Amino acid sequence: MRITRNRLRQDGLYFLQGIAGTCVVMGGLAIALTSFTLLLSAFAPGRFREMIRDNLPPDLPLVLVALLVGLAAFLTLLVWARFTSRRLALWTGGVLGAIALLSMVAAAIASP
Repeated sequence: MRITRNRLRQDGLYFLQGIAGTCVVMGGLAIALTSFTLLLSAFAPGRFREMIRDNLPPDLPLVLVALLVGLAAFLTLLVWARFTSRRLALWTGGVLGAIALLSMVAAAIASP
């Protein structure tokens, strides 16, 4: 079977879409884990809370915002390159933004 230029282009496009999808999923996991850690540092019981707070960097909410901004920029690039639909990118960004915002607000309310 002969490999044509169109076939190579299509395979390359699928490869790039796979890499882009993997990056979005990994970014989403990073945001979810950072949010979970932030919530755990606010609502964990007793000594466990102190242990978590002692080992966390003080700028964790800033890291969460940076992750959100980076993922939003990456989703915008995916829409611009026509790798995903605008509706899916907005939904993904909205859900991850809501998760991060709620965890930051809850951690701010619960922290002493």
